Amino acid sequence: MTTYSSYNQKSDSNILQSSMAIACVDTIIAFLSGFFIFGIFGFLMEKIPIEAFEGYMGGAPLLYGTVPFALSLMTGSNAWCVFFYATIFVIGIDSSISYVETVITALLETPFGRKTNRLGITILVCLVCFLCAISTCANFGSNLIDVTDFFLGAYLITFIVIIECFSIGWVFDL
Repeated sequence: MTTYSSYNQKSDSNILQSSMAIACVDTIIAFLSGFFIFGIFGFLMEKIPIEAFEGYMGGAPLLYGTVPFALSLMTGSNAWCVFFYATIFVIGIDSSISYVETVITALLETPFGRKTNRLGITILVCLVCFLCAISTCANFGSNLIDVTDFFLGAYLITFIVIIECFSIGWVFDL
């Protein structure tokens, strides 16, 4: 969000309105996702006891195990599966674009980035991300994703928030 906000014109942007809109839309999507997951489990509980899904109630096992199984049992399962995985694909592409754009914008603001064109930096960043993502296709890929998700979600985000609070509180006016 910091990267996207750097592209706003200072004269015509309302940060409070933008923040409230993002928070409200995010909350609505979270509620809809929760209703979807509870609906999936409610549908499955009519057919199979809950003990059968002990390790499949969160994360990748939920996304790639429980949900496809439930969708395959529903009427019109092909349509539901296409809709669900098309949605997951669009969410993945959208997230990738936002991650890559953040890195590209940060690199463009360095002395190296000012001398290089945007297309060159974009190709370089996408190539490096592709090479890093290849490792998740190996046998240890799911473990690598779990470890990365844990450390990024638990520690890195907290560190970034502390740095942003420090920079906004003490460095921004300078």
